[in-house]
Amino acid sequence: MRTILLVEDDTRLRRAASDALKGAGYHVLEAREGDHARDLLEMVRPSLLLLDLDCFGGTELSHWVALQQQLEGMRVVLMSAFELRALPPHTAGALRKPFRLEELLAVLKPLD
Repeated sequence: MRTILLVEDDTRLRRAASDALKGAGYHVLEAREGDHARDLLEMVRPSLLLLDLDCFGGTELSHWVALQQQLEGMRVVLMSAFELRALPPHTAGALRKPFRLEELLAVLKPLD
């Protein structure tokens, strides 16, 4: 079973996304903010990091992940309410919020 780390400060969105991901057969770890997610990443290497750039510490976590050699190859998908014009090289994609659950599940296809 693939593991996904979902970093989202909006409780409703985090629950909905987590439920959809679990329903699709993934193991989901959740964090409300970047520092908690960083702690989890130091213990677990998920297949995918779904990161809300707008949450507390989200941007900092994105930069930190890019510098971690042991996390190289982990897929990172950024989420933001703002349009992301250019993605950092370490990211595999982006979701603009609000997004439909179908869009969320579509970013998982490369994991299968």
